[in-house]
Amino acid sequence: MESERRPTLLQDQSQFLKRERKIRSEPDITKEELLEKIPEVLTKRMLLSQVNGVYDPLGLATPLTVCAKMLLRNLNALKLDWDDPIPAEEQDAWIDFFRELFEMESVRFNRSIMPENSVGDPTLIISSDASEKAFGACAYARWQMMDGSFESRLIMAKSRLAPLKKITTVRLELNAALLSARIK
Repeated sequence: MESERRPTLLQDQSQFLKRERKIRSEPDITKEELLEKIPEVLTKRMLLSQVNGVYDPLGLATPLTVCAKMLLRNLNALKLDWDDPIPAEEQDAWIDFFRELFEMESVRFNRSIMPENSVGDPTLIISSDASEKAFGACAYARWQMMDGSFESRLIMAKSRLAPLKKITTVRLELNAALLSARIK
């Protein structure tokens, strides 16, 4: 009687195989196709989905992602609902963002932070800065080369948007310094 209630292993597998995973199967679009593929109406929900789709665990695309976060903050200031169309001037800014996102394909980082022909141990350099809109920090490894020159390699970067409540630039600089201390 108990065997009648339980699904068999084969039935369990068929249920698992029926699930659709949200894996994109269409080919990547080119920069020329960008304007054709962008929908006429953009919503906050669509844009947030695209921004969250940028996978950047080391923060190497931080200059780009912080701009996207600022654009999303501008949309929140307009008090739009998730599925309301965004205004035309905001849509132009987002199209510019997507163009810059395509330009990220040409940016290359070395896989190893240790260059060939380096001598000795590296020096860790952590830099931070702040503005009225955002603050951030980045870490570099500086190596001395055999010919006496130096080469630096980016290790990681982090950024945050400035709080909505206005605070002084000095305080934002301190937040950036704290962020750089946490990178270490």
